[in-house]
Amino acid sequence: MIPLYLSIDYYTKLYNHVQLQTPHLCHFKDFPHLDKTLVFSPWIIQQKSFVQNTHRFSTFFSYLENSSISFYTSSDSNKIYYGFIHSVWIHFSDNNLNSHYTFILVSSHPNLSYSDEKQNLYKLLPGLQYSIVYTHNTKDALVENMVIIELHQIVGHVAYYSYPVDVKGHLGQCLVSSESLIY
Repeated sequence: MIPLYLSIDYYTKLYNHVQLQTPHLCHFKDFPHLDKTLVFSPWIIQQKSFVQNTHRFSTFFSYLENSSISFYTSSDSNKIYYGFIHSVWIHFSDNNLNSHYTFILVSSHPNLSYSDEKQNLYKLLPGLQYSIVYTHNTKDALVENMVIIELHQIVGHVAYYSYPVDVKGHLGQCLVSSESLIY
């Protein structure tokens, strides 16, 4: 495992996420660091896959099908979101190799607009447990459109297929996802 130095954009996103739970940590660029101040390190270990509840998950770049997940965020645990796993980071706290946290950077799929949601035929058949969301090019996804989650926020794998673009141009590029693979 090789350590990776996070870019300032990714570091700031991760630092802000961690600050919600551990507000006493100091940003590594906030000088001077006072004695006994815990500084949040910009160094992580990047992984391509992990196992959670006996299920293997992978990043989008290593295995697309295992990167499609449903999840909830720390700010909204009542709503299910969908996306592809972009990166998996292991962060060690306090320079202690025995104390680490796993963070998952997810390229989240945007929900349909109100007008497109009205065309969603799967809403008429809720027993199928299907949803339609917009898709985007995950390889070129912007940092600000990504969500950081932790292992316990994963709901499960999501089977999907690309929805054909409507001939009249109503829907654009979408994914149909199945919510039936929750573990």
